[in-house]
Amino acid sequence: MDKWEYKIIEPNVKGWLNKKIDSGAEQSLNEMGNQGWELVAITPLAGISASSWGSSTTSFVLIFKRKKI
Repeated sequence: MDKWEYKIIEPNVKGWLNKKIDSGAEQSLNEMGNQGWELVAITPLAGISASSWGSSTTSFVLIFKRKKI
């Protein structure tokens, strides 16, 4: 049976209205791919906004996996 290890990363998102990903994100993702990591999910994180009636997405986490050797 295969065994997996997981890594969770919260990317650096800048700005309030016009969120932008860190310019080095593509290079970081390519490095992780070269190390055997596969992106399997992107999950929004909810936060409380004082100006709304509920929660809003404040950032995201990226979930990676790779096979244990």
